[in-house]
Amino acid sequence: DALHRVPIRDGYARFSGLYINAVGTYSLRVIAEDSEGFDFAFVVTETFEVLNGLPFELGLVGFPSAATGGSTFNIEPTLQVLDRGGNLVPVSDGAVDVAINKGVLHGTVSQPIVNGVVVFAGRFIDEADSGYVLAFESGGVFDQVSTPPFTVFVGPPASLSFWTEIPSDDEPELVARAGLPFLRQP
Repeated sequence: DALHRVPIRDGYARFSGLYINAVGTYSLRVIAEDSEGFDFAFVVTETFEVLNGLPFELGLVGFPSAATGGSTFNIEPTLQVLDRGGNLVPVSDGAVDVAINKGVLHGTVSQPIVNGVVVFAGRFIDEADSGYVLAFESGGVFDQVSTPPFTVFVGPPASLSFWTEIPSDDEPELVARAGLPFLRQP
């Protein structure tokens, strides 16, 4: 409940600039006060609906705050098409593209808008570093929106291999002997 006071002039109270951001069912109640602040009259409007406004901007509702190299983001980048009041507008027109400020972002760079939502699932970055930023744009339909900078940490090992081969029978001078250390260590 918001309270807006306006003076009564010539028997009229004139309001301007009133708006409601949230979609829903409402009524307005106007209360008249005397000069000492006592209520002496009120009126309530009929109920009315506040519907979604027109698409206005992309809102970033999910994004990685950190990641692990080679693994998909723990929080998938997710955007919503919002009206001026911040309400989801369930449109399914267009697509959103993602770009990265450095390195390589693995996965499809464009995703369709479906019921006002865009999800970039399965994306990952291989290289550990800090200061990564993902930028999302929709071909000029909405202003670009970006994630805050985040860090990609070193991920789990992808493979294990020998740097030096263990000697074989083709190299008799290097063949391993029972009870003795290898002449060439792996």
